[in-house]
Amino acid sequence: MSKSAEVIQLEGATLRQQLLTPIATISDYVTEISQSLPGDDMLREDLSRISDGCRNLRTQVGDLIEGQVLLDTREAGDLSKIRHDLKNPLNSIIGYAEIIIEESDGTLPENYMALLQHVVELGSEISGTIDSAFRHAANEEAQADEEAAIERLFASLNESSMGITINDEIAGSPILIVDDNPTNQDILRRRLEKHGFNCMLADNGHQALAIIEEHQIDLVLLDLLMPDMNGIEVLHAIRSNPGKGELPIIIVSGLNDARGIAKCLSHGATDYLAKPVEPLILDAKVVSALERFAYRRELNVLATTDQLTQLLNRRAVMARFDHIVEQHLAEEISFGMLLLDIDFFKKVNDTYGHNGGDAVLQNFAQCIKNEVRSTDVVGRMGGEEFIAIVQGTSIDDFHNICERIRASVEALSCEYDGLRIKITTSGGTYFSSELETGIKQMINIADQRLYGAKNAGRNRIQHLDTQDA
Repeated sequence: MSKSAEVIQLEGATLRQQLLTPIATISDYVTEISQSLPGDDMLREDLSRISDGCRNLRTQVGDLIEGQVLLDTREAGDLSKIRHDLKNPLNSIIGYAEIIIEESDGTLPENYMALLQHVVELGSEISGTIDSAFRHAANEEAQADEEAAIERLFASLNESSMGITINDEIAGSPILIVDDNPTNQDILRRRLEKHGFNCMLADNGHQALAIIEEHQIDLVLLDLLMPDMNGIEVLHAIRSNPGKGELPIIIVSGLNDARGIAKCLSHGATDYLAKPVEPLILDAKVVSALERFAYRRELNVLATTDQLTQLLNRRAVMARFDHIVEQHLAEEISFGMLLLDIDFFKKVNDTYGHNGGDAVLQNFAQCIKNEVRSTDVVGRMGGEEFIAIVQGTSIDDFHNICERIRASVEALSCEYDGLRIKITTSGGTYFSSELETGIKQMINIADQRLYGAKNAGRNRIQHLDTQDA
C-alpha cells in the first residue's frame, strides 16, 4: 500500500531531526575544542575537516528532505548514489575524530578526549540512521536481530586487546588508494602509514592504472563511485592485465548492501569495506589481503623458479616466451632468443663431483643475468642448458649481448672447495625477423645452431648469418 503525502511528510521531518540534531551536536563539540586548544596546526586542520564534514552533511540532508527527494519514489540506483554521497562527509567526521584520538598520545585533556569519543559515537549513530532510512522495512527486523546476536557474541571480549601483527613479509608494503575524494584518501593514508605501509594516491581510474603499470603495488583500495571510470571498470582493467591481474583489490564504498557487495565480489574484488571505515576492520582486512598475496607470491616463486640457480624454470620460461611472441605478432616488438650450454659439463661433474657442478651452474646463471636487463627473460631449461630472451632490441645489439655473455663466461673463474674451475659456453640464437611463428620451431632452430657451435669447436655463438661460416 502506498503511503499518503502526510505520512511521507511526517517521516521526512522525523528523519531530518534524527540526522540534523547529532550533526549540530558534533559541530558544537568541535567548536568548543577548537576555541580552547593552544596552537597546533595539525590538530586544528583535522578539527576543521570535521567541521567541513558537518557542513557538507547538513547541506546534503537539507537538499534530500527539504527538496522532497522522497526515498520511497527513487530507483535503487539513485538510492545507492544518495547513500554513498551521504557517507562521504560522514566518513570525514568519524575518520578524523578517530585519528585525533589515536594520535593524541595522552596530550589532549580528558574532557576533550571524551568529546571526541562522543563525536565518533554520534557519527556511528548517524550512519545507522542513514542505513535504516534506505533499508526496506522487511529487512530491518532481521538486521536488528543479527546485530543483537553479534553484540552478545563479542560482549565478553576486551576491545583494547585487539590489534594486528605485521610480519616481515608485508612490512612496508606499497598500497594504492584510489578515490576522487581527498578527505577519504587522507584518512585511509594516515591510518595505514601509522602501521608502516607505503601509500600512493590516485584521484581517478586512469591515474590508478598508470601507477599500477609503473610501480610495484601489493594492494589496491578502490572507491566504487568515481567520475569517468568507475570502480568496477578499474577492477576489470586490472584483472585483465597479465602482469597485475592477481593484485588484491578491496572495494571501499558507502554502498553497504548485500547485493552490491556480492556484485563487487563476483566481478573480482578481493574484499569489501563499507564507509565510514571502521579502523579495526580496515586493519584486519588490509593485513589479511597482504598476507594472502605474499603467500601466493611465495608459492608462485616456488612453482616458477629453478631452486638451484634461482632463475625461471622451463615452465615459467615457456609462458613468458609465449607472451613475448604474442606481443611480437600483435605489435611488431622484436626479440632475440639465445640457447646456451656449458661446454664439457660432464667432465666438470666427473672431476669435482655434483657439488662442484652445482657451483658452476650457479656461477654460470649469474653470468647471464649480469649481461642482460632485469626485464629480460633468463631461465634454466634443464641440466646445463639455459636460455635468454631479449625483447625490444635490434639484431646487431642482440648479437653484441650474446658475445658479452660468451666472453663473460670464458673469463669466469668458479671457486669451489679452494679450487678455481674454468668453463666456456656454446650457444645458438633465433631472432624474430626470421619469421617463424611457433615457439617449438624457434627453439629447435636455436638448438640446431647450438650444436653447430659445438661441432665448430665450442666457445662460440652461432647465428643465422654464421651457421654456414
